[in-house]
Amino acid sequence: MKIKILVILSIFLTQWTSGQSQKVKIEDVFNRYMHTDDKSLAKLIIKSEDGLYSLFCKGELAENAAERIILFTGFIQQKPKYGLEKAFLNRGIEYYQLEKTDSALIDFNNSILLDTKEPYSYYFRGASYASLENYDKAIDDYSQAIKINPDFELAYFMRGNSLYSQKKNEIAINDYNKVIELNENSDIAYLMRGIVYEAIGEYKKAISDWKEVKKLKTDNYEQAEKLIEKTNKKLKEKK
Repeated sequence: MKIKILVILSIFLTQWTSGQSQKVKIEDVFNRYMHTDDKSLAKLIIKSEDGLYSLFCKGELAENAAERIILFTGFIQQKPKYGLEKAFLNRGIEYYQLEKTDSALIDFNNSILLDTKEPYSYYFRGASYASLENYDKAIDDYSQAIKINPDFELAYFMRGNSLYSQKKNEIAINDYNKVIELNENSDIAYLMRGIVYEAIGEYKKAISDWKEVKKLKTDNYEQAEKLIEKTNKKLKEKK
């Protein structure tokens, strides 16, 4: 009887130890995935049928917003060792895109509480504030994102838009200049810088920027063409 109990205990301990080892391995793979964003690692975690980290990976690979929100919520509720801040960020992005701004802000706040060095949390919180026309808070968050990542092209662009909304035109132009410095093919930066130049009466500079948009032959081609035509009329009237 004693021998039988010892055998059963031995089998249990082996299974338990094996389970713990497997868990640690999945955590290690997931932690690596957090740092590399290698989707092959995400698929590996999903195949492992891990009950926790596979939720996050399934969320990242899911095809629709509703499913992603459900999966990230399930992951968050389990309070995992790794990835909680990213799950809040990802779910917040889904809420933001669905225009559920209050829910998005809560998630971005939580993401920032857990990780103060993630620029995208500040960027998307700034975008959420901008959608509410709270431009001061938006500018603060874009600035923080830029402080963490000085080459954050979209943060400069969005900060420029918020500054333009506050009629801080000269400072907005500086941000669009920076976007173009980082990406000379940024048609939206040329387009918006031209709009700001037009707003302050710099019609020739505005037209020059919109011509750059046309050269790039993007979806903004027709808008740039119409703006050039409209501003050329203003130039003629000015003479």
